[in-house]
Amino acid sequence: MEQAFIWFFRQIMEEEYVSDGKYSHLEYAAFKAFILHSNDLCAYMRNQRNPLEDAYETGIFTICDFINKNKGVKASGKILYRGTRLPNSIFEHVIQSGYYSDCAFLSTSDSLDDAKRFVVMDQHEDPQETHTMVLFSIVSHCTGVDISDLSLIHGIDGKETIFNPGTVFKVMEVKQTFLPNETARIVYEITLEEEVKN
Repeated sequence: MEQAFIWFFRQIMEEEYVSDGKYSHLEYAAFKAFILHSNDLCAYMRNQRNPLEDAYETGIFTICDFINKNKGVKASGKILYRGTRLPNSIFEHVIQSGYYSDCAFLSTSDSLDDAKRFVVMDQHEDPQETHTMVLFSIVSHCTGVDISDLSLIHGIDGKETIFNPGTVFKVMEVKQTFLPNETARIVYEITLEEEVKN
C-alpha cells in the first residue's frame, strides 16, 4: 500500500479548505496524510529513494518547513514517549554509538500508556525476533512540534509531537524491563536527550 500517502494527500488538496489561521491548505493536507498514513511515508523515506516522487517530495518538505518555523511551540518542557520495534542491527548501533536518529519523521506522545501499546503492536509478526522492542523517553527536547489538533489516531489519547528527519538524540540511560501482561520478551527503556546544535 505504498501509494496510500500520495492518494490521501491529493484527495485533501482537491477538497475545499477554509484556513484556521494555523495551517495552509498544503500544510493541512500534508499533516493529515502523514497522520493517517505515516507508515507509508516513513517507509518511503527510510528507503532513501532518489529522486523523490513529486507528491512525496511536496509532503515531506511541507512538513519539514512547518516544523522548522514552529519548532518548540507547546512541545518543550514535557517528557515524550515513543514505543517501537527497531531492527536488531539498528538497536545495536544505537547502544554502541550512544546516539539515536531516524531518517524519517519521528512521532511521539506525551502518554506513556500509548507508547507501551505501540511497543507490543504486531509483535506476533516477528517470530524470529529480528527486531528489538524499545520504549523511548525523551526528557529534553526543543525542536518538536505539537500537532495534537490534527491527530486522528483512534484510541490514542496522548498528544502527538513530531520531529524532523535527522534529529539527533543522545542516549542517557538504558534499562531492561518487561511490560506486565503484555509480552514475555525483554523491552529496552532508553532515555534520550535531544542534541542541540550551536
